[in-house]
Amino acid sequence: MRILILGTSNSLRKGGWVAGLATTLPSAEIVNQSLGGAPSIQFALKMQTDFAQFDFVIFDALVNDQNLGAPVGRLPRLGMHLFEIMSTIARSSRLIVLGLPTLPQLENETNIQRLHRDTASLVGGQFVSVQQPASVARPAAMPRYQARRP
Repeated sequence: MRILILGTSNSLRKGGWVAGLATTLPSAEIVNQSLGGAPSIQFALKMQTDFAQFDFVIFDALVNDQNLGAPVGRLPRLGMHLFEIMSTIARSSRLIVLGLPTLPQLENETNIQRLHRDTASLVGGQFVSVQQPASVARPAAMPRYQARRP
């Protein structure tokens, strides 16, 4: 099985989720073409890739799209970019869109997260959110997020 990762710095962390995936699927060939700090639009540069050579493509850009934010007027443009990227991938491979939200967004789904989820569904991809498991585990695992005050 061949898996392509198009992700953010979360996909590059030593001992992170990609390492866990490799441990879980030891016979899989994992090709990690992640870009730290990259919003989803940066992956337009990868659209010449032959996605058919991969059984799965995991797309992980939600956290940086949320960090950079998208004013309401820009959501339609982000949606168009996401549709082009995700539909290009989904035409040739099985698309998995990873929903790793920023810490403040663990409790409430944002417009950007809905856009990632809905676009994945629209193109026949699968959206995998860690929001619910993380919020259930939160009381035991970590304190509530509190924004830093200047």
